[in-house]
Amino acid sequence: MASPAPDPQYKIQASRVARKGLADLPPRKREAVKRFIQHQLAANPLQRVPGKTKQLKGAYKGFLQYDVDDNYRIIYFVDKTKMVVYLDYIGPHPKW
Repeated sequence: MASPAPDPQYKIQASRVARKGLADLPPRKREAVKRFIQHQLAANPLQRVPGKTKQLKGAYKGFLQYDVDDNYRIIYFVDKTKMVVYLDYIGPHPKW
């Protein structure tokens, strides 16, 4: 009997702003964000985490926001056809 095929993994592509934002996070937050990216976004980026993930509107329509905590956000876009998650922003809540 063949073993089940592993879930497909999404590629993660981070913008320069997202990479800098990740590097600027406090060490504990940085590790939490890395775990979320590796375990959630790479495996199942469209699965929402209740109370933490929301669909954005306006200029960011189509993007998702994940609240790391009350202060830090991850803003990303999922391309299902290419199986890529584009990290647009990581850091404090943007002042839009």
